[in-house]
Amino acid sequence: MLVTQSLFLFLAAAVTAMFGFLSVVVYVSTPSKERQVRARLELLKTLAEQPGENAVRILEMLRLEDEEKAAKRELDARRDWINSGVCLVALGLGLMAMLAIIGDKGAWSVGLLLLFLGVGLLLTPPPADRKDKETNK
Repeated sequence: MLVTQSLFLFLAAAVTAMFGFLSVVVYVSTPSKERQVRARLELLKTLAEQPGENAVRILEMLRLEDEEKAAKRELDARRDWINSGVCLVALGLGLMAMLAIIGDKGAWSVGLLLLFLGVGLLLTPPPADRKDKETNK
């Protein structure tokens, strides 16, 4: 009985610490993002008030920066899609192996569900790629 209570207290403390850490990370990162947005808005406001040669250069630089962010976001989404497929394939294979060793004769086939889901993710393009292909038609 003492071991179960100790395990429960340990897991409760670990979960509390994890969520506490996550809340601190969000609390710290939010003002930084707000500052960046505020500075960009102030720059655009200044450019609108004082148009000229430098304003055109700065707007071009901001446009290129936005395009780079969009490309990075798309690359990250594609990478996450592929990573999800690989994880599902690995989970499916691991589950099939574990159930083949310790389970009944047909229990291993449960792992086929995860395996086929992972293969499906790997063979299909991410949703952003599908939207791009549909708009180009």
